[in-house]
Amino acid sequence: MNIGIHAVAAFRVQPTGVERYLCELLRSMATLPDASTHRFLLYTNQQPTTHHQSHVMSGGLSGAGRWEIRVLRALLMWTQLRLSWEMLRFPPDVLFSPAQALPRALPKSSVATVHGVEFLHVPDRYPATRRRYLDFITRDALRRSRAVIVPSDATKGDLLRFYDANPEKVHVVPHGLPVFLSKEELHIASPPPAPYFLYLGRLELNKNVDGIVRAFTRFRKRTGVTAPELMLAGTPGFGFRRIRGLIGRSSARDGIHLRGYVSESEKQALLRGAVALLFPSWAEGFGFPILEAHMAGVPVVTSSVTAMPEVAGRRGALFVVPGADDELTEAMERLNEDRALRRNLIISGQQNIERFSWERAAAATLRILTEAAA
Repeated sequence: MNIGIHAVAAFRVQPTGVERYLCELLRSMATLPDASTHRFLLYTNQQPTTHHQSHVMSGGLSGAGRWEIRVLRALLMWTQLRLSWEMLRFPPDVLFSPAQALPRALPKSSVATVHGVEFLHVPDRYPATRRRYLDFITRDALRRSRAVIVPSDATKGDLLRFYDANPEKVHVVPHGLPVFLSKEELHIASPPPAPYFLYLGRLELNKNVDGIVRAFTRFRKRTGVTAPELMLAGTPGFGFRRIRGLIGRSSARDGIHLRGYVSESEKQALLRGAVALLFPSWAEGFGFPILEAHMAGVPVVTSSVTAMPEVAGRRGALFVVPGADDELTEAMERLNEDRALRRNLIISGQQNIERFSWERAAAATLRILTEAAA
């Protein structure tokens, strides 16, 4: 069987959630015994660098089964024009889109992953054009795909609630664990010396980064301490100007640090030195940072809504209501003062990670692809 994969995300310079999802899924899929019976065509819009090829191929893609990178050049609208043309000329048996968006022309069967519909939970925290685009590609994926993959029961529930999706068409396949670097690679970066609370993710309003800043400012006022500090690691997103202004006006601004995008080694170094991960997002389809913290032995504070309790596990985090800044402040105070609480959360988090596996995710995804093409 020929399995086509919209693989642009696998070769991006600064990988985030979707990019990491596709890379780890492909690497694990290549190790499956059933993969050797299929031919995989990875469609991308530019020649991958040697670094990207070695990273993606290191899971065995060059040897397990037949794997081919197809570079399709286009100046604009790559998915809708260039990939569509490829589907018309040389259609695979099934096309897999790991990020919702489908080309206008499809082969006889297609499967798409919908990672979440956070824009429907907090529409005012997304730009209108982005919101309309996400709504369109979600509706399109549900309408034209043979099957849709989601990473959590919460996201499946959202598709049934907001789009009246066919429940038999939507398959829950949880992501696997973040893949950490080897000990040899980790010497590159060291954590900052001061204790700190850590946020990982895009710096934007839908992630409730403004709420983190307000809660941390209140934490400093109520406790009178100068440590822990606050590290915000991620690229700027929608509403960043407002977030930066809030930091500038905060009485705790000297203790708030913007780290920008961090490499994998820098991220793991930041996790090693963190008092806790703060991830009180308004809505999530999954939530990789929660598992990253659990793997690193770091306590987690996250939201009690959408997929976050599902990912963190019942005892794997302190849960707060997004927007309730006082709850977040109280969680900071408890974690800063209560070593026993921190220890219990760390133990629960490390037990929680046993539920997640890229091998299981890859096997389930390959089964869905082959069934869709049948």
